[in-house]
Order: sequence, then C-alpha cells, then structure tokens
Amino acid sequence: MLENSLLHPEATPLLSEAEIEGAEINGFDVAGIIGYRFYQITQEIFMQYKDDLMVKEITYLAPAVWGSQGQGELSALQKEIHARLVPFINDLTDIFEAMQPNNLSKAQQYVTGYVIRELLISKLTYMIEMYKNQCVNKKVEEDPLLLLLKHVDTWGEA
Repeated sequence: MLENSLLHPEATPLLSEAEIEGAEINGFDVAGIIGYRFYQITQEIFMQYKDDLMVKEITYLAPAVWGSQGQGELSALQKEIHARLVPFINDLTDIFEAMQPNNLSKAQQYVTGYVIRELLISKLTYMIEMYKNQCVNKKVEEDPLLLLLKHVDTWGEA
C-alpha cells in the first residue's frame, strides 16, 4: 500500500494505514500532505536536474514525467527523472483510492494519474522558466546593454 516514507521525509507516518483505509480521513489534512509532497518532489527534481533542464527545450520534461515519448526512446536523464516520480505518483493514487469507498475504476485511476502528472509538469516547467528569467535578469543587471540584444535585427548574409 502506501510507503509512509514517501509521504514524509523523516518516515514519520502522517496518516496511519488505519486512517487511510478508514472513512475518517480529513480532506484538509490530506490536501496539506499532498501539497507538501508536491512542493517537496518538485523542489528535489528541480534542484537535482536544473542545470540539465535549463539547456533543454521545455517540452523535454513532459515525456520524463509520463515515462513515454511517443516516438523513440527516453534519454537516460528522462528515465532517471521518471524513476524518481513513479513512487510519488503511485502514493498519491493510493491516497485517492483509499478515500474512495469502492476503490477507483481503471478510468478513474487514469484520470487521477493524468491530473498528478500534468500538475507535476506545470509546476516543474514554471520553476525552470522562472529560474531562466532570474538568470537573464541578473545578467541584465550586471550589463544593461545585454537587454538591447533582444531588439537587434540582423542585416545581410553571413
């Protein structure tokens, strides 16, 4: 079932198995746990891989979160990111399942996974783009003439 170490970094159970499997789950508590874990996992992924992700197209991240590229195979970095996210996604799906009295249907499981993955993609891409902007703004503060490069038109052929 749930690995409580993934719900809380110190492995202190925030929800016991009885609370999870019983109907007495406070939605606000669960939302707090989920929000904290989203914050934690996105921070971990961003901090560990930001140097690599900064030089990739922003679309590079979605296949890593989904674990699928459509055409071709995932890169080693994408596979590594995906492997870090799978336990988190599975834990959240387990929480949603436990809150549903009759468990989730296959369609509900897919929808839950979809929402989790899309939120991860949104949070991580936001962090990456914000970091890129901060880096650019810092460079512009150091040398304001760099801002003029944004408006340069090229002439002729080289």
